[in-house]
Amino acid sequence: MPSMRIVVDDETWMDGDLGQWEQKQPQRFVEAMKNPRTQPPGLRALMIAMTEGITLGKSLSITLQHTATSWTLTVTEQ
Repeated sequence: MPSMRIVVDDETWMDGDLGQWEQKQPQRFVEAMKNPRTQPPGLRALMIAMTEGITLGKSLSITLQHTATSWTLTVTEQ
């Protein structure tokens, strides 16, 4: 099973086998998804990158970084 490392603003939200995700979603994702209006910018793009990795069975490292005026999503195959 592929693994995934997800870091948002230098905070690790997930680092492990995706089987963990199937059993219990990381709390940071649960909190972020409760209200779409308060989600960190770029979260939907991060979810698309996650879906790509899951669908293709690839292990990924995904980093979402924010500044005062922008956000950057970096996806690296592990």
